[in-house]
Amino acid sequence: RILAIGNSFTMDALESHFAGICQSTNKKVIFGWPYIGGTQLSDHVANLQSHYAGYKYYKNVDYKTTTTSNTELMAAIKDEPWDYVVIQQGHYRAGVLEDYFPYVYDLVDSVKNNISNPTAKFIMFMTWADDEGCTKAEFQTYYNRDQMKMYEAVRDASVKVADSIHAVKIIPAATTMQNCRTTYIGQNMTRDGYHMNYDYGRYVLGLTWYETIFEDSALHVTYKPAAISDNMAEL
Repeated sequence: RILAIGNSFTMDALESHFAGICQSTNKKVIFGWPYIGGTQLSDHVANLQSHYAGYKYYKNVDYKTTTTSNTELMAAIKDEPWDYVVIQQGHYRAGVLEDYFPYVYDLVDSVKNNISNPTAKFIMFMTWADDEGCTKAEFQTYYNRDQMKMYEAVRDASVKVADSIHAVKIIPAATTMQNCRTTYIGQNMTRDGYHMNYDYGRYVLGLTWYETIFEDSALHVTYKPAAISDNMAEL
């Protein structure tokens, strides 16, 4: 049972391919993600404090996803005895260490105080750097349109935050995407410069979640999106 608290980057990881990946290796999994686009850790904390019911709650059971609108974050936290809770900072703030605090501590405490599984563990979701040609203003503001600067900042901050909240795993999507960019894919991992494209981008992201959470090689996965070739899936 996996609860993921993030935004559209968590949506990229879970909406399209993660269920098919898990089903192909007979992994029994329930996963949910309460969604509001563009949310930072500070937003989630504020929404908990105000009982804001503006989340769309996605939940996958038996490899099928249902959605519930107008949901509070706390309702998702209490919905299942989650084994893992995945934490994601907003994309452009993910490389700014000071922007995690005190919000990540507040969020972790809220989960610990309300989750029905006292042995639940935390996982840090390390998001990725933008494609080099991304025109998003925040890419300039925070990282001077420098992909490696963004990658290193997100990587370093994620590792430090994971340690500070005693996370048991880090989902290293930032490194996955840099590795992919050394192949013939190049600077074409996203659909808009920063969100993963729907086919191979989301697929490789789902594989990264799979390997990290289940500690099982992605080479055992037989599922692939219909839109990509066998050669692309093998890559």
